[in-house]
Amino acid sequence: MAEHKGYELDRNLIYGETSTEIMNSFRIQQSENYTCDKKFFTAYISPDPKDGQKLTDKELKEISHDFMKGIGVNPEKQAYLAIVHTEKNHKHVHLLINRIDEKNKAIKDNFIVLKAQNTVHKIAKERGLISARDIMHKKSGK
Repeated sequence: MAEHKGYELDRNLIYGETSTEIMNSFRIQQSENYTCDKKFFTAYISPDPKDGQKLTDKELKEISHDFMKGIGVNPEKQAYLAIVHTEKNHKHVHLLINRIDEKNKAIKDNFIVLKAQNTVHKIAKERGLISARDIMHKKSGK
């Protein structure tokens, strides 16, 4: 990946350097589950640009782990890849998470969007960061 666009922040239980090798690594475990159609969670953790520039890689990794836990994924047992994108000076994290666990079962995705929104808001509040929810409330005058 070009240095000016981003870099790998973290990974677990996957191998390879190229996108093909990484995807093959995910698919090995996914191949044992025949019933789940959507075998990945994808997420973007996008701090406010002011916060994003101050966050260290260690903090971004911690935030990524807290996010995964908040949506019901154990980052110690689940395969995932976290990439930091830095284009346009807006640092943000892309997560690609294997939805198939070590027992070949799909991690539940009921209300996943709501869980994700609540999780990122909670993380922002706990870390003293600007929350998207707070920005929306401020714009609406609440």
